Amino acid sequence: MDKFEQVKRIRIRDKPEFIDISMQFQFKLTKKDKEPTTLIFARQDRIMEFNFETEEIKEICIFEVPLTRQPEFFLMNDNQQVSIIASIDDGIYYNHKTGLYVDLDEEFRISNIKEIIHDHEDRVFYLLANKFEEKLGLFMIRFSEVDPREHQFFMKWKNKLDIADADVAVMRNQQKKYKELVVSYKTIFINTYNVVCMDISVEDEQTLIFRHESFQLWESESSGFLLTENKDFITLNKSGMQ
Repeated sequence: MDKFEQVKRIRIRDKPEFIDISMQFQFKLTKKDKEPTTLIFARQDRIMEFNFETEEIKEICIFEVPLTRQPEFFLMNDNQQVSIIASIDDGIYYNHKTGLYVDLDEEFRISNIKEIIHDHEDRVFYLLANKFEEKLGLFMIRFSEVDPREHQFFMKWKNKLDIADADVAVMRNQQKKYKELVVSYKTIFINTYNVVCMDISVEDEQTLIFRHESFQLWESESSGFLLTENKDFITLNKSGMQ
């Protein structure tokens, strides 16, 4: 697509239903060759859909126990039957088909959630948290999109350090038969930017391939991401691109 076209302008701030919504949203799936007209949003206490043509709002579900603060993460699986909604402090799993509701922070005993991604091939979610059982560290959990009670910890590194600007990506190559998990983050006090790469080709075995550390001021914002084509890892900060 060479250019974008504005379909409609809607003043969300004038609608009380959109107070404290997540900045992440989803386009509701449509039948083949039909343009989407509905967005799916999450709030602290519910998931709702918004038709931007008619401006009609419908509730999809109301949570048994709302999040303690505005959600930062809102993800759905490919068929949109599963939703993950999370703030920094707590998270919710909701299965729209079965009605299964799981309090993620209570189930995993984690808090200070830093990143969540979905892997559509393995039908799992990856969640990166900075606290497990109230202890600081790096904690990576992989759980099934069908039932998050089926989960395993990929990382349980207790380092007594706050982390920020975290990113998680899955890198794969079908021909070479490899699959790797790439995690990046910066740490307080020691002022480092860290990149960790793990081999996750075998489900029950995770091998650390490499770990990189470089200088990064905690006060300076940074971001890391994995390029799709050549698999290079890029870091962006005020000094430029690396």
